[in-house]
Amino acid sequence: MSKIKNLPPGNYLTLDKFLTPIIEKFSVKPEKDFARYLFGNFNDKKIYYYAINGEMCFTIKEFSKYLDMKYGSVWKAFQRKDLELDKHFLEIKRSSFSSIDKLSIGKKGDRKLIFLTFLGVWKLLPTFRGDVPQQLYDWFGETLYSMMKSNRLERGEFFLTNSSGKIVSQVLGDKQRSFVDEKGIQYASKGEMLIAKTLRQLRVKFQYNAPIYLTKRIIKILHTDQSLLDTLVEANWYNIPSYITADFLIRTKPRTVIEYWGMQNSSKYNAKRKIKELIYRELEIRLIDVEAHEDRNIPLLKKKLMKELKIK
Repeated sequence: MSKIKNLPPGNYLTLDKFLTPIIEKFSVKPEKDFARYLFGNFNDKKIYYYAINGEMCFTIKEFSKYLDMKYGSVWKAFQRKDLELDKHFLEIKRSSFSSIDKLSIGKKGDRKLIFLTFLGVWKLLPTFRGDVPQQLYDWFGETLYSMMKSNRLERGEFFLTNSSGKIVSQVLGDKQRSFVDEKGIQYASKGEMLIAKTLRQLRVKFQYNAPIYLTKRIIKILHTDQSLLDTLVEANWYNIPSYITADFLIRTKPRTVIEYWGMQNSSKYNAKRKIKELIYRELEIRLIDVEAHEDRNIPLLKKKLMKELKIK
């Protein structure tokens, strides 16, 4: 591959050297959320990336350091690009990071923090590297092929086209994330995917796997009630979480969530359900339950959601 531009020693010279670390590091499935990991040392700077919503991401600040460019230039490029929320980038309130406020996670004064997903980085890189889109495409095809041949994609992502010709993301080796809808969104179960499709048919705006943060009052309740502490342990929550995730947060109805209880005969799962139901009650959030058997009949599922959401 030809060089893109001549840079001083120590900098990356070719596109593959920019992308190889990103593909290798971003393909790792994080064990916990809201965690910071060392990406590497580039141009004598330590660069970090973050586990957000189950995937690895760059902040604009860390991506700027990786490119060795000014924050403002990268921010302007980000604003100019037609990027999709929850696909190319995630937007998290700064208050969510109160427990790790010492970490370098954004520009001082920003109320909301932008986290670039792998696809967001993919979309932005050609902006800063000149006339490289075809080179990028050719190199990615060769790299993907070699990775598939060497079975290095067991935990990472690669891209396929669906029946409509759109690019969707698939995860190999992880059956829990093998359900992908027409929008390219991955779901942990077939039931969740069917609920999402039904909500779209009903034109209901929603957020999948939305974080619900615990108040100090709820944390105190969990701390002081021994039976609840025992339930937390049974759910494998040995530390009280700072937040839980709702399967579906309904944007068109105030304080309304949908939970798909897809697993049966599991004491660990039932314990998690009990804790989540308690949290929703204490936060006065309306919970719509969808049980494991209710995803088998789509017309009945649609009828139930219409009734619960008061859709005519």
